[in-house]
Formats: sequence, structure tokens, C-alpha cells
Amino acid sequence: MKGPPVLSFHVRRSATCSARPQPPESVGESVSAPSLNAVFAIMAPVVDVLARYPAFPTLWVPHCVIMSLALRTTLDPTRWRAFSRRHPLSCLMLDVLYVYSGAIFSTLLLAEPSLAQVFLNTQPLLVSLVCWYLVFYCPGDLFVRCLDAMHLRIPLAAMQDFLRIQLVRSGVDIILKEHPGTFVYPVVFSICKSSGFLFLKYAERLLKEPGASGAFVIPNVATKLCVLSSLLFTAQQNGVLSVEKDVLFAGAVIVAVVLRLFSALSSADPFALAEDFSCGLLFGRHHDDGREVTEVSTGHVQSATFKCRSELFRGFVLIVTVVNLPGEEEAKLTEDEEYNKDKDGSQM
Repeated sequence: MKGPPVLSFHVRRSATCSARPQPPESVGESVSAPSLNAVFAIMAPVVDVLARYPAFPTLWVPHCVIMSLALRTTLDPTRWRAFSRRHPLSCLMLDVLYVYSGAIFSTLLLAEPSLAQVFLNTQPLLVSLVCWYLVFYCPGDLFVRCLDAMHLRIPLAAMQDFLRIQLVRSGVDIILKEHPGTFVYPVVFSICKSSGFLFLKYAERLLKEPGASGAFVIPNVATKLCVLSSLLFTAQQNGVLSVEKDVLFAGAVIVAVVLRLFSALSSADPFALAEDFSCGLLFGRHHDDGREVTEVSTGHVQSATFKCRSELFRGFVLIVTVVNLPGEEEAKLTEDEEYNKDKDGSQM
């Protein structure tokens, strides 16, 4: 009695020894299948490394450095030194808020102690303190000068984006483990966990400029990618998206790094076209019978029609005040003209 392996061997051998010509379609399929397998074989180690890459310390250190540099920029490039020397404790508290903003907001959503995420893990806290000290108090500002001289800000920001994608994945896993089958809650939680700094900057802007526009916008491309990644990870966990979790994670990390490098070369937003199309389709475009043109300047939308109307109104008021002078001023002008005429006649 012949076993299945022997039968399959003979079938493959007869297939290979047959001299029948194959149609072009089958030849194309036989060529494309090994090529795809080769691509997957090459990408498999990369996917495995990215999916199991530890966050501490190689991703945590760039995050702490970038957040300390962001605080330094917020304090004003000309005043950060004086503020950090006069108020070191306030500077430290602000740096902790910047570094742990995502952890604080996510613990609030879980109804857990917010400071527990800061003080329970001693090693990340010590690393964040060392990074803060080097950014603000290094002698001669040598640390930041070395970063600028070696052009390390973009690579550090790319590593931070890697960490944020990890936070998105872990946030989705945490919520779906406790509340399986949900969609909105894991998306919101993962966004807060990975992009808590966005909400902190929004509150900071409202406190610093009370009369500013209250529009909540997402200007950062990396934050937009975190929002998109949270949707994709949640869809994959709920069975809507049929793709492996590690492959999806590796793809998100690669896209995040590429977008970070692209932002260093160009200020264009790759999501702008999709945003304009979707917002125009869902919410309509802002116009007034074709007579109103909007100007986008530093994130605020101003109406050009309103500005023109206000300038016309001011000009109209000015003309009215010049033409319709009071009676006393008219009489004074008439007397001045007569006096000038008499003076010219006497000189002649």
C-alpha cells in the first residue's frame, strides 16, 4: 500500500517531467508566487524584530530628549535659561508633564491614579531626569550643541514615533482585553496614550491666550498617523481587517519613520488631500455663494470679505467726516481764506 508522501512525490515528478507547453497565465502565476514568497521571507525577520523591539531604553531616551527640547522651545529660546535657573522645580514639573502626558491622560480614562505611572517605574523616571538635566543644565549647553552639530533631532524624533506606535498597539490591547468587541473606546484610549502631548498643548494654548481661537486641530503628521493606526489596530483586533497584527505594526512603524524623514525634507502634509476631500464631502466647504474667500494663516481661518467690508466702512466714515465739517470749522476756514486774499492784494 502506497502512502500519501510517495504518491505526492510521483505527482510532482510527473508534472515537472512533462513537456506540455503551459499557457502564459500559469507561467506568470508560477513566477509571481516565488517572488512574493521571497519578499515575505525577507520581511519576516524585519517584522519579527520590529514587533518585539523593547521600548526601554533605546526608544524611551529619545522620547525624553525630544520632550525636554519641546519644553525648552515653549519657554522661549531667549528666556528658558533664566527661567530654568530661577525656577528649577517648576521647570522639572513641566518636564514631567511633557514626558508623561500620555500616561497621565490614559490613566484618567482608566480611573487609576495618574502619578502611579510616574513614580512606580523608577528607571524610566531616572532616565527622564537625566535627559532633562542635560538639556537645561549641561555646562556650555554642550549636549544640545552636539545634537544640532550631529543632526540628531530627526533620528530621535523618528525613534519617538516608533515608541508612539507601540503605545497605540498597547492601548488597543489593554481596552479590548477588558472590553472585547468595542471600537470607540480603544481608539480614544490609544490616541490619548500615544498623543497626550497634543491635548496638553491645546490646554496650554487656551491658558496662555484666553482670547485665541478655540479650534482643536491636529497639526502634526505623526499624531495623524497615530490616529489612523489606532483605527487600523482596533479594526484588526475586532476581525474587520484581515491582516496579521505584527505585519500591521511593522508597516505602521515603517510609514512613521518614512513620514518623519519626509517632514525633514518638505513641509507638505501628506494627509492634506484626503482631509480636504473627506471634510468637503461630509461637512461641505466653507463658502458664501462664491463671494467669500478664506485665507489660512497660522492655523486660523479669516474671512477676506469681512476684512474688505471693514476697510470700506472705515473709508466711508473718514470721507463723511472730512466732507461734512462742523459749521464753526467751515467759518474758520472761510475767514482764513478771506484773510489770505486781502494779504495777497495788499502785497500787490
